[in-house]
Amino acid sequence: MFSRALLKMRNRIEVTEFGKNINLARIELDLTQTQLAEKMNAKQKSISRYETGASLPSIKTLVKIAKVLKKGAGYFWRTKAKKPSNTKREMRSLSLTLAKKYLT
Repeated sequence: MFSRALLKMRNRIEVTEFGKNINLARIELDLTQTQLAEKMNAKQKSISRYETGASLPSIKTLVKIAKVLKKGAGYFWRTKAKKPSNTKREMRSLSLTLAKKYLT
């Protein structure tokens, strides 16, 4: 059963993209659906349904998925699953540039 919060969001997001993002994160860690399910104490069929967009996980389950896949929960809601473009080094450089510009 979907949580109310996720049901409200379902209309605002592309559910299949959400599932693709789970799939990409799982593959990135070289896990099968069965292995992911075992780590979460869930069923492989549930993982399959999330990845295909047939259903959405509860918020509690989403947190478990995020923890196992080593991602923030927001990662899965992004339209395209890709690594953030700003690395720590780029962010530090940007911060220094902005500091120099506005604090000098």
